[in-house]
Amino acid sequence: MHVIQSGGQRLQPDTRIRTEQVFPNCTVQENFGMSEGLLMFVRLDDPPEVRLETVGRPICPDDEVRLVDEDDRDVPDGAIGELLARGPYTLRGYYAAPEHNARAFTTDGFYRSGDLMRRHPSGNYVVEGRKKDLINRGGEKISAEEIENLILGHPAVQNVACVAMPDPVLGERRPR
Repeated sequence: MHVIQSGGQRLQPDTRIRTEQVFPNCTVQENFGMSEGLLMFVRLDDPPEVRLETVGRPICPDDEVRLVDEDDRDVPDGAIGELLARGPYTLRGYYAAPEHNARAFTTDGFYRSGDLMRRHPSGNYVVEGRKKDLINRGGEKISAEEIENLILGHPAVQNVACVAMPDPVLGERRPR
């Protein structure tokens, strides 16, 4: 075995390091993809620190990626924005769903993934969460993934999921 691919959920750096210790002649290769199209891979020759932190970059040179703010303005490199994708294998729209398509695609055909990412200095991308994973508590946006990562830092915790609960006053709250 030379490569172990990981996708579907970000593999924690400690888990990647431990996997490569258990399988010393093997590289963990993170990837990111969506059923709507875009596929990214960490390259096997990326430096170790880039492989540990990122999910890679698009596999096809014709893929177009944008990271945008809530007003669809491109964010600067290093800033977090919603991933928009357009390319040769990214779908152009859902069948017979014009209302949904109006929300899911920009007017120039980019698919709105709902994923929050930032562009790493290497050119690869880092997943920072999902728009839907932001807990809106009285107007304050709290990242569920950030809370999960803090909890995962405890040695007795193997996995965690943080979800918002409805709150009649503040909109959303953490579970009790």
